[in-house]
Amino acid sequence: MADDPQKEREPRLKKHILLRIDAWIDSTLWNASFNFVDWWEDVTIFFRKFKVKGWKRLPVELAGEALTWGAVGMVAMLALAKPAFEIAKSDWRKKQISPSPFSIATET
Repeated sequence: MADDPQKEREPRLKKHILLRIDAWIDSTLWNASFNFVDWWEDVTIFFRKFKVKGWKRLPVELAGEALTWGAVGMVAMLALAKPAFEIAKSDWRKKQISPSPFSIATET
């Protein structure tokens, strides 16, 4: 008696489905990368119009550096202020840590 052709067909169908899924993933990734490269080229061509040349470049460069270092400074100040935020979570006005010789507050 010959083997059932239906049983031989099932593994082949499974392989075909997996091959189709693989092909779909490959083509989707390739199309996405192609479309991204095309979009990026359009963006760079658009931003070439805003290139600053000559003496005007100096203030633009200084402003860019100021914004960068300003952002770094803000992050640093926030990091340094974290302990003060933790202390201020509780009722900090009622808590007296220790009298300091430099304090101008007087006890009533």
